[in-house]
Amino acid sequence: MKHVIRVAVFTAYSYAYGRNILRGIYRYANRIDIAVPWQIVPGGITDELIAYTREHGIRGVIGHIVNHRAAETLRQLNIPIVNTSATRLDIDFPRVGVDDIEIGRMAAEFFYNRGYRNVSSISTEHGFAGLRETGFKHAALEYGMQYQQSRLIKHWLYELPAALNASLSSFYHSIPKPMGVFVTSDEFARKTCEYLTSIGISVPDQVAIIGADDDELYVNMNRPLLTSVQVPGERVGYTAARLLDRLMHGNAPPTEPILLQPTRIISRQSTDTIPVDDSDLANVVRFIRTHALEQITIEDILAAVPISRRVLERRFRATFACSPYEMIIRTRVEKAKALLLETDLPIPEVARQSGFVTSRSLETAMQRALATTPSAFRRRYTC
Repeated sequence: MKHVIRVAVFTAYSYAYGRNILRGIYRYANRIDIAVPWQIVPGGITDELIAYTREHGIRGVIGHIVNHRAAETLRQLNIPIVNTSATRLDIDFPRVGVDDIEIGRMAAEFFYNRGYRNVSSISTEHGFAGLRETGFKHAALEYGMQYQQSRLIKHWLYELPAALNASLSSFYHSIPKPMGVFVTSDEFARKTCEYLTSIGISVPDQVAIIGADDDELYVNMNRPLLTSVQVPGERVGYTAARLLDRLMHGNAPPTEPILLQPTRIISRQSTDTIPVDDSDLANVVRFIRTHALEQITIEDILAAVPISRRVLERRFRATFACSPYEMIIRTRVEKAKALLLETDLPIPEVARQSGFVTSRSLETAMQRALATTPSAFRRRYTC
């Protein structure tokens, strides 16, 4: 029988993030240049699977380790272990994950660029959720937005106690609107949308919602469809497998977690509104969103919206902290990011379909916005 290395994978398959991690692990294990083939043994952290791990020569573990009991059980195996969970930050196995603080910062930047100046957040007690909320709050305050004290929801997935329900209802009816709310996971974001609708608050017209993880189940079953921060789960799995491979070959573990950057925010219906009272500016934003991928100019905007260029520039910058042209470029860059991640189109075609005249103009825009090139951006998130 051909020699193989058996690797146990314990992850949360009920979530898209866990399934994507598994895909990344398989992608690494199926590399043609790997010295010894891997045999993946998937499952949850159960006594039966751990017993199997002991008895069948498992050489290493990649696990979504969410509590100390599981950590101590796995530690007794005395084999290399890589953790892919940030639920408990005090579990000391080598960890590969996502930069959760940056997830929160990205959500705050999204709201700020959309014109929101009042924001709040909803979090849970999990370690990663607290980091996401911290990143959001700090970025919101740096941008000069008004940040409302967050509400920690412990029973959000279940029937709310009457007193908590009354408190929440009073809070959301009293906050200044329009309001942007960041919820630290899609599962809780969906519940937030349901709750706000049940107490007569319109999403997104009064409160816009951003979730995190871009879990296709939760974002698509939500009404309205949920805007979410996309995370590179497959890349996390691939990186975790690469780290485990090195540990199994005797290399020293890293001294700090390996954290990958969130990919982008996928905008959907839960933020599809323009939070300004100025009808001229609202019409300009609608025009930009509709025509940004065409070769439009400021003159095209002025032809569609009866306002002087000087007044437009001044009022637009005061509201959105950028010029109309900068918003056009930002919209095009977002389209280019989507094409780079979701297609294999060559860079010139990505540039054309995202509204740039040349590859060079796309590269210049991405360097300014993201400090990277189109090719480097694609490589960063591709296993």
